[in-house]
Amino acid sequence: MATSVAFMMEHGIAAGISVMVPRLNGDYGSLICIYDRDNAHLASEVAARRAPDLLFLASSVVCALEHLAEGARPAELSPQQVTCLRWVKAGKTDQEIAEIILCSVNTVRYHIKTALKDLGASNRTHAVVLAIEHRLI
Repeated sequence: MATSVAFMMEHGIAAGISVMVPRLNGDYGSLICIYDRDNAHLASEVAARRAPDLLFLASSVVCALEHLAEGARPAELSPQQVTCLRWVKAGKTDQEIAEIILCSVNTVRYHIKTALKDLGASNRTHAVVLAIEHRLI
């Protein structure tokens, strides 16, 4: 937090909100919401009324910036993986997906398993969320 305040003072920022947010690696970072000199009163007003919203926004921004800093690229999925994940998103079971796309249940499981690996997902729901975030499905 002291670093954020020092940054603000060093750059002539009249007012702002510095929010401590947890990072993915367990460390903490901060996000500074900057306001110009004429609207400095907004900083304390917004902080008082919208603290939970600011914390959510701050953590989202920090996560996005960490992904950019790490050079994270969206995963590349095969057309079969995308098709299977779309059906998972629709709530279909492996058996139902197999019947829809005319293949074996083992093939569906293989495509979903490799999609989880390629996306770095821990389960099917997580894979669908990541695929949506990366605009793959």
